[in-house]
Amino acid sequence: MIKSKFRKSSMVFLGAILGASAIFTSCNEDETPSSTIITEEDAYEVIEGTLIASTYGLTETVEQASTTVAEEAINSRKAPIECDSLYALSFSASKSFPNRSYDYNVEGSYKLNCNSNGESSSFEFENYVTGTYDRTRMSSQDSFESDLIITGLDPSQTNSIINGSYERKGTQQSKVRNERSFSSQVTYTLKDLAIDKSLHEIEGGTAQINVLLTAEGKSKTFSANLTFHGDNTASLEIGDNTYTIDLD
Repeated sequence: MIKSKFRKSSMVFLGAILGASAIFTSCNEDETPSSTIITEEDAYEVIEGTLIASTYGLTETVEQASTTVAEEAINSRKAPIECDSLYALSFSASKSFPNRSYDYNVEGSYKLNCNSNGESSSFEFENYVTGTYDRTRMSSQDSFESDLIITGLDPSQTNSIINGSYERKGTQQSKVRNERSFSSQVTYTLKDLAIDKSLHEIEGGTAQINVLLTAEGKSKTFSANLTFHGDNTASLEIGDNTYTIDLD
């Protein structure tokens, strides 16, 4: 009887060890580091999608704001629209390119601020945009909003200056590497963007970008710096790496 009890106790002990081992292995399998799921390259491609013209990125919002300034003759010393009055805008934006397309609905508003002499001093432009884009390496369903302040409105100045914020969030489907689906939140702080008043293109300036990506229950944050060069390109610095982005 003593021998039988020993065997029974040994089997119970061995079962406990095997059970603990299985639990430990299972935990290790579940604890995949976020760095192996979400990479810097993913952050780069998400940021690029928030920026370039062919995804209705920041460059298109800047162009729309600058175009509105021109259409309302705000670059003259005394614009024909009323100071401190809020004007609404609403339109659809869609376009197809080779291997790329976008379709967005745009709602927004703008307001002219004037000095004590009734002369244009600054221009506020806000928008809220929802829609989708599709490109070779990634597709997205997202929304974004921007809050821009434009100065340098005097007709003697070639460029106007934009400061403000731009935030875009949504869900992206990667078509490369592991073809993962992401949720993203990308926030820009814009610093002294120089905008050509005739071409409505970004000639210079910088942006600080913060990115939050989530995939398969894992989240990772990135910080980046963006510099515009005035030749339709920008440099994006993430960590120790620098990427050149064609703004088209």
